[in-house]
Amino acid sequence: MTTQTTTRSKTYDMVYIAVFAVLIAICSWISIPMTVPFTLQTFAVFLAVGVLGGKRGSLAVLIYILLGAVGIPVFAGFSGGIGQFCWVTPVVTLSDFYSLH
Repeated sequence: MTTQTTTRSKTYDMVYIAVFAVLIAICSWISIPMTVPFTLQTFAVFLAVGVLGGKRGSLAVLIYILLGAVGIPVFAGFSGGIGQFCWVTPVVTLSDFYSLH
């Protein structure tokens, strides 16, 4: 490969990764109301890994998580920030399970 072809390939990789990171963010804002509401974020993650492959798809997910961690509202409910990783979810945790016995 020539240097120009290698540079173009890396540029395309970066653009594809950025586009799929944005797609994951957009899909996280789309909520489908059901008994337990869910977003299309999981679909977008699997689509990114399926289309881009493991390495580039994982980089797209990592970029999405980093965008949310610095405060850009890319998570579900237009939320963002490092605090989103610290909140307790309504899922029964392992310690709750052991305290029931």
